Parts: sequence; C-alpha cells; structure tokens
Amino acid sequence: MAGLAGALALGVALLVGPGGGMPAEPAAAAPAAPRQPSAARAGLGTDDVAVLGVAPAPSRLSAPAAISAVSDDLPQDEPAPREGTEAAAYARFLELGRQADGSLSAEAARLFADGSTCPENERIALLRALWDTGAPDAGRWFLCAIATPGERERPEAAVPDFAVSFLARRAAREPAAVAVLSEAVASPPPECDAGRLARAAAALRGVRTDAPSDEP
Repeated sequence: MAGLAGALALGVALLVGPGGGMPAEPAAAAPAAPRQPSAARAGLGTDDVAVLGVAPAPSRLSAPAAISAVSDDLPQDEPAPREGTEAAAYARFLELGRQADGSLSAEAARLFADGSTCPENERIALLRALWDTGAPDAGRWFLCAIATPGERERPEAAVPDFAVSFLARRAAREPAAVAVLSEAVASPPPECDAGRLARAAAALRGVRTDAPSDEP
C-alpha cells in the first residue's frame, strides 16, 4: 500500500508542475484576416472600387497602345504610281492635258522627234493622255506613232502596235478613231509593216459591216 501511495503522489506532482498549478494550454493562433478580392477578380468597375475600397490588382504588363481602326467602307487614298512606270507617265501627261495650254502637244513633239530615245511606255502613256483629254492634235500623233521610223517596218513594235489596237477598239463607237485609221491605211509610208496595216483595215471593215443600212 505504501508503494502505491508513493506512486500516486509522484504522478500528481508531475501533473501539477513546479508552480503548484495546472499547466496552461497553448494559446490559439489568431484567425487570418480574409483576403480582399481584387477589382479585376470581382468584376468591379472604377466606381465600385472607390465605394468598396477594393484595390485593383497590379499588372506586370503595360497597357497596349491604341489601334487606329480603318474601315473598308471609307474611301482610301490610292497609292501614287511608281516612278518610271506607264501609270506614272500617264498621270503626269494627263495633268498637262488638263491645263489646255499646249503643254501636252509640246511634250508630244519632243517625244516623237526624230532620234528621240524616249522609252516606249512613256510614248504609249502620252498617246493615251492625248486621246483621253481630247487634244485637238491627238490624231496627228497617233499617225506619227504608226509611222515611227525604225519601228513602222517591224512586224512587232510596241508603240505602232498599241496605236493601231487602241484605235481599232474604239472605231465602232468613235468616229475620230475611224478617221485616223482610214488615213493610216490610205497613205502609209511604203515600208510600214503590212500585217499592222491589215489589222487597221480589218477594223474599218468591221465598222462598215456593223453600220446600219440606209436601205428600207
């Protein structure tokens, strides 16, 4: 019995501790403050942020630059034709023709002068501008193009071929084109290519065939 009593006394002493009181329980950790949702996650706008005090979430990316929209429905500026092309030469000659002061005719005299080394595409552009602006001497320069020395005798020559085909396409609806073709066929230089003259004559025959008959 004495041994059992001693063991109980030792157990009580260990439980109570040296201070004579019960050991204190460890203090519970303070609850963590709830995380505030960011404005972006909460789907809040600027006014909601100001009222609720929700801080916007920081971003590591800067805002993208604004893109200026261009509508296909709006008229867009045509790019300027590249210098040295037929389109660029045509635009320049067209402007001269609109001045109606003889500038375009003076340019034609320079380009079709004997010994001229003007590129073919410029001479073709000039013929187009002469016709499209209604120059009074357009027919003269088309005849000059058809009979250009050094080119008129070749079966394939860009400027004379263009002059004949340009007029042939218009002969059915433009009497001025018929007049120029008729003169080219009626009095060509002797060395003019026969095939080119034959195409001009065929265009004239087509016009006469399509013309309405005066017979009842």
